Amino acid sequence: FELVVDWQIGSDWRIQPSYSRLYLSSPRLADPAAAAAQNELEGRVPRHRASLRSSWTLSNGHQFDLWLKYVSLLDNPAVPAYTVLDLRYAVRLGKQAEVALIGQNLLDKRHMEFVADSLPSQPSEIGRSLMLKGTWRF
Repeated sequence: FELVVDWQIGSDWRIQPSYSRLYLSSPRLADPAAAAAQNELEGRVPRHRASLRSSWTLSNGHQFDLWLKYVSLLDNPAVPAYTVLDLRYAVRLGKQAEVALIGQNLLDKRHMEFVADSLPSQPSEIGRSLMLKGTWRF
């Protein structure tokens, strides 16, 4: 199940909420080894995902974007649910150039998104970041 709305509130503000729910329905297997493998695969995907994107075009070429995301836990391997907030403030400098200040994962210092289990490894964590980005279009 997935629901996405693209709502243009005014000429300068757009909101995009979304939600998805993953339903896994496969026949249960009689073979215990195959059933265990099936359960393991089902635990590798989050059941719920939700997000809210908002984009405001401010006066004089300024833009402010917000993206709030939620992902439910993974059972196998165990990865806790997490919520992420990303922000972007950009200023257009003429027709070709833009400077943007971008903050990602602003709610936590870091969060785990995935654990590789094919090879022994450390869990992968995404850290908070702040960057200044310049763009020149030609």
